[in-house]
Amino acid sequence: MGQTQFTTFRDAEEFAAGQGVVLTANDRAKIAELQQAEQARRATLAGRESFFDWFNANYVRLLDLLLHAGNLLLALTRTVAISLGVPAILVLLLLVEQQRITDGVSLFESRPHLASFGAWAIVIANTVLEFLIHYVEQITGYSDGRKTRFSLRTWWQQMRYVLGLGKAWREQQHSPALRYKRLQAFITLAILVLALSGSMREVIAAQPGAWHAALAAIVEQSTLSQMSTWLSGLLFAGVAVVSAQGVSRYVAMRVVEILAELRGGNGAVDDSALDDVAVAYLMAKVAKQQERGRAKHRREETPGLIPLSGNGRH
Repeated sequence: MGQTQFTTFRDAEEFAAGQGVVLTANDRAKIAELQQAEQARRATLAGRESFFDWFNANYVRLLDLLLHAGNLLLALTRTVAISLGVPAILVLLLLVEQQRITDGVSLFESRPHLASFGAWAIVIANTVLEFLIHYVEQITGYSDGRKTRFSLRTWWQQMRYVLGLGKAWREQQHSPALRYKRLQAFITLAILVLALSGSMREVIAAQPGAWHAALAAIVEQSTLSQMSTWLSGLLFAGVAVVSAQGVSRYVAMRVVEILAELRGGNGAVDDSALDDVAVAYLMAKVAKQQERGRAKHRREETPGLIPLSGNGRH
């Protein structure tokens, strides 16, 4: 019979007790002496080993420690980048949008503080609308579905829907937040126009004559440096607006997940624990009742059986 393996001394002691072996005080004292002797032997060996022996013995542990430290650093970097980086990026994008829009609003608003206030209102509205769109779609259970790659078949299916062809044609519902999506698209266009106008402010102010003649003069007489500046400013404003909308969408999704975790966190665990206790109590009563039923059934099957007294005599 193979030797039984034990992980702790307590397990071994319990096994020995089950076999009828009980440790006496002398046995415990002898065990303590053997343990002290083993400890001294290990200390002596540790003092004799060289640096290379120690290094070889602990090299794997060192590698594990470095790997664990690297994993902790990566996890910390990811957490900080997502938890703190996303709000910081959103704030910076809002500041950039506000400054770009302020230059455009200043074309028709002579009061600087009112132009700055109007720019902030447009920027905040663009961000809030993204939260509002996600909230409305989330509470109504609406989903756009998964995006698919372009193919002629999917294009033809869309054309069939637009033309109303086929017996299986069914109308497709718009998002319940369609009004807010259209308003957001209009605000996005306004931001781009105001940002471009702010970049061209000096050139616009220097053009005399009618507006159509001024536009033709700007297109025909502008230098490559000016055109590059305006296009770069428009591209920069577009990237800022789209990035702010994307980051706002992510924040809105995370808020929904966090609220769901808070609402279904500790309370659900406590209810489950209470249910387990109630079920265990109920099952114990059921088992006891079933045992009584089986005992009664055995007595009914053997009517001639006479119960024995405590000493085993009739």
